[in-house]
Amino acid sequence: MSVDECIEKLRYLSGCQSDSAVARWFGWKDNTLANWRRRASISYDTLVLGLLNRSVSVDWFLLPYQPLTYPSLSEYQQLQDSQRGYGHADKVAETLQALERVQPLFNEFNLAATEQNKALLVETLLLHQHDVIPVSLVLRQVARALASAQAQS
Repeated sequence: MSVDECIEKLRYLSGCQSDSAVARWFGWKDNTLANWRRRASISYDTLVLGLLNRSVSVDWFLLPYQPLTYPSLSEYQQLQDSQRGYGHADKVAETLQALERVQPLFNEFNLAATEQNKALLVETLLLHQHDVIPVSLVLRQVARALASAQAQS
């Protein structure tokens, strides 16, 4: 992507016409885009942080029509586990803490405490990353869905 193409996309996103207005919209210094033009080089660290701060998909911005692959949740969890260097005892302790945390949902939603239901709620809790969505909301939604499914069967 050229500097001009990048700035044109930034204008589209921000709804601003001038370089300095676009830069301010992203929280950058007024001369940021002028510097990119002068150097004929995009500062990708600044760009990516600006996009993320404005909740714009970096994939969409940089690679709009590219077929991309993403790891599944289980692959991502395996990667996280291997990077953390967890031992078996740590995993067991983490799982038991997660089970303790989801246990009240079984009573609240009159949910059968089957191994499958426990595994689903614990797995959801353990997969939760970065508080993008509050984990309490995710767990409540899963518990409601499970309770509803049980009532229908």
